[in-house]
Amino acid sequence: MYQIRQKLTSAFISTLRPQLLIHPTTTTLTFNRNMSASGSYNVVHDPAGQQFYLDIEGERAKLEYTLKDGVYDLYHTFTPTSCRGKGIAKVLAYNAFDHVVLSGGKMKLTCSYLLHLHEKEQNPKYIPHVYGESM
Repeated sequence: MYQIRQKLTSAFISTLRPQLLIHPTTTTLTFNRNMSASGSYNVVHDPAGQQFYLDIEGERAKLEYTLKDGVYDLYHTFTPTSCRGKGIAKVLAYNAFDHVVLSGGKMKLTCSYLLHLHEKEQNPKYIPHVYGESM
């Protein structure tokens, strides 16, 4: 687990998102981005619950997945109505995508939002990890 954290830390520091800070003793990531009035989100990866989530304005936004044979099926995102339009789902998506890349897995984008985001942005960092695109 320690090696994974070290790999996560060095990989995130070298990305084009220098606003991302990692707390090495937890799975909580802090995104310092100007996506809402608060400007900072704590994204938590809950492997047992197979989800990434963040609590904002007293509600929970989440991205749910299943994992089988190294393939993450990212099948659902949810953002509370009061929090929509602030980039919350995008923050969750990037967190999940980065996790898949760093774990060396593949991702199946079953969620329509995630598929649309991937097709729109075509980030070369993620393309080799999308199930079906580089096989």
